[in-house]
Amino acid sequence: MKKWKILARHRIAKDIVISESINLENEERRFVATICGWRNWKLWKGNPQEIEIEKIVDQAKAIKARILSGDQDIFFLQQGY
Repeated sequence: MKKWKILARHRIAKDIVISESINLENEERRFVATICGWRNWKLWKGNPQEIEIEKIVDQAKAIKARILSGDQDIFFLQQGY
């Protein structure tokens, strides 16, 4: 049985799609993004009552801005929740 189920895909801006998933065992939520075609940017994971959507969206937009500016270091940063 799958542990995570996708609840929604949010298209928040051009070239940014955030996938919202739920852990079927403990109802934890996670948000990962596809930004400018680059997949699996880990944005947030935790208790659904602690979600701060604005921060998640701002984080995705900041990653997009760095990609578009040509900042190659963004691809080598430690990713995690």
